[in-house]
Order: sequence, then structure tokens, then C-alpha cells
Amino acid sequence: MKGVRRDILKLIQTYIQKETNYETLRVQFMQSLRELTEDFMNSDPNARDPEVLLLFSILMKHAGDLMADFLPTIMLALCQSTLGMIQQDTTTYPEFREGYFRLIMNIIKHCSSGLFIQNKDDF
Repeated sequence: MKGVRRDILKLIQTYIQKETNYETLRVQFMQSLRELTEDFMNSDPNARDPEVLLLFSILMKHAGDLMADFLPTIMLALCQSTLGMIQQDTTTYPEFREGYFRLIMNIIKHCSSGLFIQNKDDF
């Protein structure tokens, strides 16, 4: 089952790389992407798939600032939960480390405006 999930995530990555209308992608797939991040965050670290991080890394690279409103969710659900996995030592979860740092790099390079959006709950 995990192999099928990984293949589906790779298929979505390919679609994102080939897509040219990212506004449509954002509107049509936002709920599914939100559910994917929630599933990643709430699942056991050993059941998580590093392809999710690579998918969102590609999404940030190609859709960039169109994803700025979604960035707080990504930071909480993906970045914070992955950081909890990899900060214990430098040898566990090597496949997550690559995806994590690619995601952070693409957020900084392509979606930096989203870093300055404050959540309404922060006030």
C-alpha cells in the first residue's frame, strides 16, 4: 500500500512540473493538499512518506507565491513535524532530511512572501 501511495505522489509531482496554470491547480487541489498535510502531521513518524516533502518542495518551486496563503499550514504540518523527527540525531530518517531541506530551500527561494503572513490566531 505504501508503494502505491508513493507512486501516486510521484504522479502528482509530475503533474505539477508540467502544469502551467498554477492558479487552477491551487483552487482545485487545495483541499486535497490540506488533507495530505494533516495526514502527514497526524501519522506515526515511521508511517510517513518522504515523497510528501518532495511533492510540496516541487509545488513551492513551481507555484511559488501563489501558495503563500497555504504556507503557514505547510510550515506547521510538514516542517515542524519533520523537524521533530530529524533533530534527535544525525543518522535517522535520511530520506526525510533531503526532502525537508529541499522544501525549506524552495520556500525561501520561491515563496518568501508567505513567510511574513501572520495567522489570524496569532493575534
